[in-house]
Amino acid sequence: MEMREIAQSFEDGGMPGTIGAIDGTFIKIKAPSVDPESYNCRKKFYALQLQIVCDNNMVLTDVLAGWPGSVHDSRVLRNSSLFATSGNKFPGDYHIIGDGGYPLLRWLMTPFRNNGHLLPNQLLFNNTLSSVRQIVERTISLLKGRWRKLSYLNHLCIKLMTKIVMGACVLHNFTLLHDDFDESYFLDDDDDDDDNDNDDDGHDSTCRDRTAELKRQHLSNIIVG
Repeated sequence: MEMREIAQSFEDGGMPGTIGAIDGTFIKIKAPSVDPESYNCRKKFYALQLQIVCDNNMVLTDVLAGWPGSVHDSRVLRNSSLFATSGNKFPGDYHIIGDGGYPLLRWLMTPFRNNGHLLPNQLLFNNTLSSVRQIVERTISLLKGRWRKLSYLNHLCIKLMTKIVMGACVLHNFTLLHDDFDESYFLDDDDDDDDNDNDDDGHDSTCRDRTAELKRQHLSNIIVG
């Protein structure tokens, strides 16, 4: 699907200029024999990090797997090829959307931090973004629900487990692109993840992206009409 068609679909949902949604999820694993504590995630189990970006049809457009579960989403992003090549991936005013666990960037729109004093248009922006980004939560639910092996990887080799995760992501796209889909594939309850991620703890608030802040404010004005 062409970028402008994806953007139009997201705009119809209320978020202009959007071509994808990003999120991270934990893949439960057996405790590794080397440095196991680095894989102990905030949910108190051993895990690999999986970062995905999806389009409006739940097709994965970018995937990174293998970082230890204790690593914050923002750090995973900053060490990804998506971050390194972002200058070429988001022409014009296109962007993806994410939750507050990610840094606000020109190409990544995140919610306004709610300090209890947000303006009505900022609150509406946050609510709209939260609603539209549910597509990535559904994508994770579909991925884990269809490929139940991802519920727990009982292997010792991190490289092998990473390959299994990446293989499931390839199969996820293959089945969607060949119209093999059913609502029953969705995971009933994925309590490994939540919507209340902490603010980007890898981001220095004194080094904010002013261009991104102005863009977000402009988008909030457009959304409120």
